[in-house]
Amino acid sequence: MEGKFVTDNTILRRLHDNKQIALQYVKGEMSNYLNLPANPNGSIVDIAGITDETGRVLGLMPHPERGMFFVQTPNWQLKKEELTRQGKKLPIKAAGLQIFKNAVEYFK
Repeated sequence: MEGKFVTDNTILRRLHDNKQIALQYVKGEMSNYLNLPANPNGSIVDIAGITDETGRVLGLMPHPERGMFFVQTPNWQLKKEELTRQGKKLPIKAAGLQIFKNAVEYFK
């Protein structure tokens, strides 16, 4: 599958020992979307992102920039209808924005 992280056990151990495994897929609110598995591409040990040895370069498969705003989320139309019927305000932001906010805060 596209974006599937694969490696041998030697490199996997080095990544783990050097704390270079930055992100892993986990089951959560969106893990049942369209009946997709929590690890949609089958990456080894659920790896979604790794860093270089300095920790300054991050490579990741998920695309948080595609889910920064409420209308970019996969089920936004359903959620909009539910919230509207409940008389609740529609959110503007979505979870994908948080990774960028965290990065900015980290480097401040």
